[in-house]
Amino acid sequence: HSRPAANRDKWLAGALATAACLVVALLLWPQGFSENKQWNYQTNLGEQRSFELADSSRLSLNTASRVQVTYNDERRYVELIQGEAYFEVAKDSSRPFEVELGSARVTAIGTAFNIYRDDMASAITVTEGVVRVTELGDTGGRAPMVEVLHANQQLTANTMGLQASSKVDVAELIAWRRGELIANEMPLPELVAQIERYNGTHILITDSNVAALTVSGVFELNQPRAILDALELSLDLKVVTLDPQTLQLLKSPQ
Repeated sequence: HSRPAANRDKWLAGALATAACLVVALLLWPQGFSENKQWNYQTNLGEQRSFELADSSRLSLNTASRVQVTYNDERRYVELIQGEAYFEVAKDSSRPFEVELGSARVTAIGTAFNIYRDDMASAITVTEGVVRVTELGDTGGRAPMVEVLHANQQLTANTMGLQASSKVDVAELIAWRRGELIANEMPLPELVAQIERYNGTHILITDSNVAALTVSGVFELNQPRAILDALELSLDLKVVTLDPQTLQLLKSPQ
């Protein structure tokens, strides 16, 4: 009877050793191939919100914006699906921070930058540090364009590629984080387009003389009617209601 018992003991010892190896393998394997952790953030029309991400980076979202954030041990990956976002990136040299915009990817380690994405293009503005912008998608056989942006520089990315960076007024561009719109000789149609981003009202300009006007000032984004009242006074205009969701800017009758 002793030989079967010995064989059973050997079998048990072997099974336990195999089980121990499996446990060790299960403990070690995730370290090199960690699962993705994913979060979604969004804002409604006219809303601005800020969030702290899992790595202590800060994300601020402007009106009607949506992002998806994915982290693992190797990378920090964000997709800006729509709208505008300001990123304050926590330094982590072992994990690049990447934001994908469809036509381009922005890569940073520790920096701060703003991205506004619409249907046609994305504007990337660096407020602190350095980022690298890489063209994505079909390049027609040529090498993808790569640009390095420093603080106070802006670059536009679209399906045609990356447009050369230029010096910009960062304070104006990120004033939305304080709920403000700063206009400095801004064409009136551009100001109107900005107002429309923050509420559901469509504002028509059909007179070429009105469209040629420019505007300067600081406006509260949550007070669209007050902005229009100021335009009526300063530019001698009249706001006409066409329907509950449509207004028209006209020259005041003399």
